[in-house]
Amino acid sequence: MIGTTRRPSEYQEPLHPQWRYRSVERINPHPLNEKVYGKEAEDPELVKSIKKMGVLNPIVVNERGEILSGTRRWLAAKKAGLTEVPVILWRGGQFLTRGCDGDERIDERNLLREPDVASLAGELFLIESNRHREKTKSQRAREYKELKRIECQRRCKNGSSADLVQLTAAGRPG
Repeated sequence: MIGTTRRPSEYQEPLHPQWRYRSVERINPHPLNEKVYGKEAEDPELVKSIKKMGVLNPIVVNERGEILSGTRRWLAAKKAGLTEVPVILWRGGQFLTRGCDGDERIDERNLLREPDVASLAGELFLIESNRHREKTKSQRAREYKELKRIECQRRCKNGSSADLVQLTAAGRPG
């Protein structure tokens, strides 16, 4: 079977060097996901596929176990009865990878590399990961509002008073 319905210990080698396995109980949706896109509806076809093939595309989580990409896969995996899912740990603008030699390395994948904006980078990653999804007008509007907030907060980290005024006017006091 090519999926990940078996426990990781049953594999001789990891399915992919970036993948780790986590209990479905140790990860949760990022709060911004529901704020922007609403409560995720169950997808019976995805549940059926995961029961048959496993989770073929890993879930991207931050260090707190919040899902940045893969909320629907996580929900379907839980519904399908899986106890563990493959994850990729995303660390602020970096991915932890394992090379062919087995050594872990950090790969830069994002322009937001400053440590104090890791949370903003995670929120930006979440929104960018949902570019392909069909959205309602209200979801697109909430997405736009959050992108503006993220950009403004990121610029405020550099201390611009004009940005601080814009951020405060948007209802987010600096």
